[in-house]
Amino acid sequence: MNKTFAALLLPSIASASIPIGDTQGIVSAITVDHSHDRSYDSFMVHFESIQNDRFNCIKDDGYVRFRSNGVGMNERNFQLMYSMVLSALASEKTLSISHSGTNPCINANGTRILK
Repeated sequence: MNKTFAALLLPSIASASIPIGDTQGIVSAITVDHSHDRSYDSFMVHFESIQNDRFNCIKDDGYVRFRSNGVGMNERNFQLMYSMVLSALASEKTLSISHSGTNPCINANGTRILK
C-alpha cells in the first residue's frame, strides 16, 4: 500500500460512527454492593435519557449490573469499568455499555463514553 492511498483512508476511518451499545444513555446514579453469600462485588448503573435498551434491562430492572465475577470480567477490568461509569456520571456524557452471557443485564463487560 502506498503512502498516498493510506493517507486517503485515514479521514474515513476517523469519522466512522461508533456503534450504539446494548444499553446507552446518561448515567443518573451508581449503586455499589457486595454479595456476601456469593463473594463478588458489583455495581449497578442507573440511567436517564435512555437512547438504547436492547435487553430491556432499564425497562425491567431499572439498572445494568457490572459484576466482578461476570462474563469476561476480571478485577482490573471491573475497576476500569467503574472508573468509566464515574467519569460518565461526572461529565454528563452518554455512556454506552456492551453485555454478554446468558443474563446480559447482570453481565455488562464493556463501556464507551460518547461525545
